Amino acid sequence: MKKRNYPLKGYPKDVTTFGRALPIFKGYTVDGRLKEFRKVKQGPTIEFIDFDSEKGQQLVAQIAHLAKLYELLLCFR
Repeated sequence: MKKRNYPLKGYPKDVTTFGRALPIFKGYTVDGRLKEFRKVKQGPTIEFIDFDSEKGQQLVAQIAHLAKLYELLLCFR
């Protein structure tokens, strides 16, 4: 699939998207519908992080912070 050169609406540039696939942030697949982050590790292991967990809250805060910075940058365009 072709990598987009721009973020999806509401996602900062650090969130990578591929066609119709879910966005990726810091190696985690971001599933807003299920409210979880997923990362496939070596072998058959998948790490699941709920948005409500401590680590999930940190990742959500980082995405929100980047989205605000992206919004500010668009103002100066």
